[in-house]
Amino acid sequence: MATKQHQPLPPSRAQKVHDMDPHIDQLLRPPDLQPSRPNLTIVFGPAGGGKSTYVAQHAKPGDTIIDLDAIRAQLEISESDWSAAAMIRSLGVRNTRLRELATSDAPGAWFIVSAAASSEREWWRNVLQPSAHFVVLASVGVCTNRIIKTRRGDRMERSLLAAKSWWSQFVQARDDALVTTDCGH
Repeated sequence: MATKQHQPLPPSRAQKVHDMDPHIDQLLRPPDLQPSRPNLTIVFGPAGGGKSTYVAQHAKPGDTIIDLDAIRAQLEISESDWSAAAMIRSLGVRNTRLRELATSDAPGAWFIVSAAASSEREWWRNVLQPSAHFVVLASVGVCTNRIIKTRRGDRMERSLLAAKSWWSQFVQARDDALVTTDCGH
């Protein structure tokens, strides 16, 4: 099945990324992805919103989970290393795993990605054709508290900025299924 043509990132995000490497936008949204063979659930949301926790609570044994934070940890990339080289390396692994979904025999798959802009969420849905997608939401205050409790140093600062930026860009699209994670924080 054909995928939609690669479209550029929203201007604010594209500029930050291009400051690191002018070609990294193709790593953020690879133009050669195919629809997922296993039932895929895409989980969108802000830093500290509860995306990873949601997936950990709902994934079944044998499911493939694609989470950039987990990939960075597996690659032993320092939490403070957000250099172009670290991004290229971690996004490369993520994208390989996304490509493998087209032929995977896994019973299910989960993909965690921020995607504040509705156009970016739509792009991921059109390309990977998930069986379900959710925007996992927690208020800025809850995200901030979670980040402060669970992250340190540069990662904490980056996550706080990312959560604030996500909320400044987020507009709910009519087909967004929302999951609120403010309770029990």
